[in-house]
Formats: sequence, structure tokens, C-alpha cells
Amino acid sequence: MGASLVKPPKREPTVSSQPKGNQGIFVVLEGLTGTGKSTFTWELANELDMVVVDAQLPEFKAAQHLVENDAEALEARHALFFSSLCLAAKKVNELLREGQMVICDSWIYRTQATHLSMGSSLGFKIPAWFPQPDIKILLTCDDEKRSARIIARGTSSGYWKTQCESHSEDILAWYRKNIKGLAEVDAGREMDLVKAELLAKVRPTVRKRREFLSSKVTAEIANRKFLQSDLNALEADIEHCQRLIKEAKEMGQEATEQSSESWHDNYNFEESQRLLKMHMNNLGRLSNAKEKAEIVVPSEVFDAVAVGAEVEFVVAGSGRTEKIHIGSYLVGEGNRVKGFMSYDAPRVAGLLGAKVGDSCKIQLDSGFTDVTITSISRSSLL
Repeated sequence: MGASLVKPPKREPTVSSQPKGNQGIFVVLEGLTGTGKSTFTWELANELDMVVVDAQLPEFKAAQHLVENDAEALEARHALFFSSLCLAAKKVNELLREGQMVICDSWIYRTQATHLSMGSSLGFKIPAWFPQPDIKILLTCDDEKRSARIIARGTSSGYWKTQCESHSEDILAWYRKNIKGLAEVDAGREMDLVKAELLAKVRPTVRKRREFLSSKVTAEIANRKFLQSDLNALEADIEHCQRLIKEAKEMGQEATEQSSESWHDNYNFEESQRLLKMHMNNLGRLSNAKEKAEIVVPSEVFDAVAVGAEVEFVVAGSGRTEKIHIGSYLVGEGNRVKGFMSYDAPRVAGLLGAKVGDSCKIQLDSGFTDVTITSISRSSLL
């Protein structure tokens, strides 16, 4: 039986995927294999207290073996990496809206640079909702040093990774031609010199943003307000993160017991340490939110905008009416699906404390916009 074709509804950008109004800073390190991207990503993260996001999710990384040695699977490999990045981008957007300083080892640029340089026919267009890095750095290193580093890892290269090496000049040319504002840093020098230059490029921006965010903190938002269901979800996320940390530790222990190689040549050990740092970083962020958590029990009647309210407002200049359901500091998956938005999101924060008839300035897709509140009630989603 033939499938019927149904025209899908027009997809409107959602708050969970909009990059505008970010409060945090997003930094990406790009470059060829062996330039030290992973090493310096973690060095900067630890030095500047940044959150590391892995652009290649574990599930996609596990599937890479299906395409890595297939000479006819260039487009399949391109699509695999692109798909992983689409999900990673959602996570980055969430962290940026929370005011986190995020750093990533290779972003969408590397996926495009490598696959297009090798001849991929997929003309993927980067979605408008993808987070745009505030700082983009290309690490470079002469081929001799890069080759020595790759060999020291002791891991075999698949077909497509080998092809990447043979197209290294094309990949670098793609970076330089297509990425505006890309700063280059010579990573072939002593580690301390490279780290110092990277810190000089990143630290001032991160420090300035943190000072700005700190100036916005008021007694009203000193505590993190949570609906009970969202706090339950936060606690579940913390437990899950703790399990991942345990697994990473066990992975590292197993790697050192089964391999006679030194730690710096032991890929499984290095991978376990990377995962351990990432999960511990995330655990710290979640635990900090829980420590400041304050349970909110929504009232039946709202005099002003607060957590648990349903707010309707008119957008100035257009007459368009919109409605928002005010959620917790961190909205759990269940309430996010229902339609709640974090009260700390730029689209919502400007409404807090306002009353019916008040004019407020909030961040909409088109930028900061004046709106007038027409009604406030208990959320129908509760």
C-alpha cells in the first residue's frame, strides 16, 4: 500500500532552540587532528570554569564504525556527524540561556570542512537556531609534529580519517575561506605558550560576561525557584550524572589494568578521563542549582507574574497576542514538553513581577521588544 503524503505543519522556532538572547559565552576550538584541540579545550575549561560539551554524542560515536572504513559512505558519515551536532546544539543553547560559559572541541565547522573538502555531495545548511560561537579559534601545527602526536596515540586510523589527512590543506583552506572572525593560534609550540595565548583571547570576554551577569543578580532570583516536579527531574539528572561518573572511573581503571601502555598512549584511559571531566563538570552545575533550590507552590490567583503563572501579552507594534507558561529555573523534560519555559530565559525574565497592564521589554525572535500584559492566571498546564 502506498504511503499517503501529508504536508507537515510549518515548524516555528521554539524557545528551546533559539540562540538569541544568550547570557553565556560560547567558545570553539577547531583544527586538524593532532593540533591539541581536546587538550586545550579542557585546559581552558578548568582554568576558566567553563562547561565542556562533546559535539559527537556517545550514541553517534558508537555508530561511527559502520561508516568509517566504507569508501562509499562519505555522505553517510557526513550525515551522522551532522545529526549528532544538531542534538548537541540544543544542549549548548540551553546552557547559554542559563548563563553558562561553554566550550567545545570542534563544532559544525569541522564537520563541514572535512566532508565537503573530501567531496561530500550533501549541501547541508547550518540551521539558523544553531548557537553562534562568540570566539572561534583555529589551532594549527606543522605536519611533522601533528603526525608524531597521532602516532603516539597508538590508535589505528580508519579509511576516512586517513582521507582527512590527505585533504588537510583543503580543509584548512575551507576554514579560512568560510568562517568569519576565525583567530589562528600556532599549537606547535610549548604547551604553556599556547595556553597563555588562548587564555589571552578567551579570558577577557568570559570575565566581562560574568561581571555583567553578576550585576543582574538580585535578591529575588538569588535562590533557584523550582516546581516540585522539576526538582524531582533535577535530582534524577544528578543521579544519572553520578552513574556516568562511576562508569567513567571504572572504564579508566579497566583501561589501566588491561593495557601495558603508559597513560598518555592509552586511548581508552584518555577517553575515560575526558568523559569523567565532562560528567563532573555537569554534576557541579546541577548540584549548584539544587543547593540553591526553593520549592514554589503556585497559588490559585496571581497578582503578578511568577513561577506557575500563565501570562498573556500583546506585542507592541504588531497587535499580536502571545501566551507563556512560567516554569522553574531548570525545566525538566516533562514540563518542557508540556510547554513551560524557564523563568530565567530572556523571553520570560523581563515579565517577572509585572502586573496586568504593565509594559515590559523581553527578548523575542526579532530582538528586544515591548509587550503589554493583558492577563495573568494559574497555568492551565499544572
